[in-house]
Amino acid sequence: MRQIVTPETILWYRRLIAAKWTYPHQRTGRPGVMREIRGLIVRMAEENRAGATPGSIQGGLKHLSHRVARNTIAKVLKEHGLKPSPDRPTSWTTFVRSQAHLIAAADFFVTEAWTVRGLVRHFTLFFVDIATRGPWSARR
Repeated sequence: MRQIVTPETILWYRRLIAAKWTYPHQRTGRPGVMREIRGLIVRMAEENRAGATPGSIQGGLKHLSHRVARNTIAKVLKEHGLKPSPDRPTSWTTFVRSQAHLIAAADFFVTEAWTVRGLVRHFTLFFVDIATRGPWSARR
């Protein structure tokens, strides 16, 4: 008596069916945020501790041609242990240190002096760069 079906035939058929219905694994859901963009988000938040809200970070990323949702930015900040800026405690000293390169102090005073021509009035206006504590440079 001849056998029409052998165990090898059944195994071959199983492999054929398995190959037909096996697909490569595909991720479901939205793609994640790239590491570079995550780095930018964290950097923006750390460098601008006084005013880095998810909305302002979103605007900064938009200027760099990256479209990221506010909720995604808030999620990345939370993952890195950073609170959104209204919740972050910021002292006046921290604010001044972060903005010192943009701040100048100004003073204006009048001095009267006796000269050969008589009493002369001198007007003085000067600016001091807060970051360097030197004269405000004209390159700004």
